[in-house]
Amino acid sequence: MFRIDNATAAPALPAPSAPGTPGYFTDGSPGGGVPATVVPAEWLNAVQEELANAITANGGVLVKGVNNQLATAMQGKLVGVQTFATPGTFTYTPSAGTKKVRVWVQGAGGAGGGSVATTSGQCSVAGGGGAGAFCLGVISAGFSGVSVVVGAGGVGTSGSAGGAGGASSFGALMTAPGGSGTGPGALATTGSIQGGTGQSAVATGGNIINAAGGNGQPGTAVSIGSLCAGNGAASFFGGSAPGSNSTSGGGNNNTAGGGGGGAASLPSGTAQKGGNGAPGLVIVEEFA
Repeated sequence: MFRIDNATAAPALPAPSAPGTPGYFTDGSPGGGVPATVVPAEWLNAVQEELANAITANGGVLVKGVNNQLATAMQGKLVGVQTFATPGTFTYTPSAGTKKVRVWVQGAGGAGGGSVATTSGQCSVAGGGGAGAFCLGVISAGFSGVSVVVGAGGVGTSGSAGGAGGASSFGALMTAPGGSGTGPGALATTGSIQGGTGQSAVATGGNIINAAGGNGQPGTAVSIGSLCAGNGAASFFGGSAPGSNSTSGGGNNNTAGGGGGGAASLPSGTAQKGGNGAPGLVIVEEFA
């Protein structure tokens, strides 16, 4: 792509005329007295500048004889992908040639609730942990050297509330809170009971997506001998964790940002811990 450069080309872009009535090209009809559409330099200049600006706005330089520059600019050249999947704090260093990044930030999942010890006439059931929030955004400046934080998954505790998941972030630009842990298992001797539900705050900073994490399912017992703890919430990346339906702990979640399953205890059962939430995740796609 290159601007017109022959001997009759104008050295500067002429000023546009006043807008007329929008219309369409026609070949005309000599027999019907309809003239063919005249294609003025003003219209050609507008088309030329639209194409040229699309290329240069993405960091390209107009080169004569290269005819795929617009296609390249529209696609965006992927030069690298960096994935941060281990809980902790890291420094993001862009790969060579990176001009903008698309960042995926997933907060960690909360743990499911733990069930409490029961007597022969009791049962206990807990809800699942909430998934971490998620955000997605494209950033074109200020991303080099930022601190990347990957939140740790919430940890289940026997007979107690599940721990909350940690927030994940990309500097101060994007933040995805972790999912809430669920409270300890509700205890009942007769009738139905329902455990708590984990949840998550909405993410911030994404200019494509800012979403809250899903809620963990509540645990339910219709009688002291028939119960099912709540499943942990699936994150943006999927992966629900199962709640217990006997005297056992909840399932751990192994998908980034997912919540842990709730625990349950049948009559004369021991205290059990909720399943652990999964760690968060930060993915940085780098474009030239």
